[in-house]
Amino acid sequence: MFGLAQQTGEGSPVSYDSAQQGFIDRYTHVKLTLGFIITKEMVEDDQYDVIGQKRASALAFSMRQLKKL
Repeated sequence: MFGLAQQTGEGSPVSYDSAQQGFIDRYTHVKLTLGFIITKEMVEDDQYDVIGQKRASALAFSMRQLKKL
């Protein structure tokens, strides 16, 4: 990795730089999972699918919060 180039005037000598090792980026890939369970009885009793929608929204919120970290 080199430093920044320098402005030189006409007839001025060229500045030289020596190469140096830059930063090393390392990434660790991980799998993140989270889910919820809705029983058959819950589905049968929930006339307007309120439970499923609320839990799906809460799960999406949880994943968005994790993404911010």
